[in-house]
Amino acid sequence: MNIQVNCNNSIKLIGSKIIYIDPYEIENEPHDADYIFCTHSHYDHFSPEDIKKVKMIIQKL
Repeated sequence: MNIQVNCNNSIKLIGSKIIYIDPYEIENEPHDADYIFCTHSHYDHFSPEDIKKVKMIIQKL
């Protein structure tokens, strides 16, 4: 498993699944998260803008 520190307390775990913990100040829009965990409601731990950038987009058929 690889660990990537994005910014502040934001962490991305890369293994058989992609896990984001407190996504914050995500520069691009990877839409690759299998799981997203937010530890609490402070702006730099719960950022709806950044959650939208990392959440996986599932297309309806």
